[in-house]
Amino acid sequence: EDGDPILAKAGTVPFDVTPEVTIDEFRDQLVSYFNITPRKKVTIRWWGKELEDGHDFRHYRVSDGSTLEVTLRTYTVTELRVVAEGRVLERIRIQSLRGKTVVVNDATRRTTPRQIKQELVEHKMIPGLVKSNVEGAKLCFSHLMPLLGPSGKMPELPDDEPIGPDVIDNDIFIIKFNPIEPPDKKKR
Repeated sequence: EDGDPILAKAGTVPFDVTPEVTIDEFRDQLVSYFNITPRKKVTIRWWGKELEDGHDFRHYRVSDGSTLEVTLRTYTVTELRVVAEGRVLERIRIQSLRGKTVVVNDATRRTTPRQIKQELVEHKMIPGLVKSNVEGAKLCFSHLMPLLGPSGKMPELPDDEPIGPDVIDNDIFIIKFNPIEPPDKKKR
């Protein structure tokens, strides 16, 4: 049931939290800080005890300087259906191959990649993505990245088809495109 410790490679990462911070709020901080996909279950433990939502750090008597163990586990398909069922899709995250991540609000399961790309360009959310190169840009589900195979090609979403029922609120998509450099930065 347990996954790999999230900080195994990074070591210890300090977070400033007060005793009144709930486990839910702290988990949200971790998800945001480490850009964790909602397709991963985040488990927080202190002295081997799993800390449950609805309680704060004071409830568990977690003191200043304590080290918490954080692990990730990929949800099973059945668990994902339960997670998605009844949850409204409010936002998705788009990440460029250069590592820039932005949030697109008001997305629905009927939103198309073309609509998402238009919003990214309109609001200048991803540097280098402009009207002249947006048609060639492709959106890919980040959770499909382990399926790359030997070709290294990510499965691309069709521009005019809805992103679909498998999308979970706060899901991460990857956008691939050839960036256009501003005129003053082009080589002469």
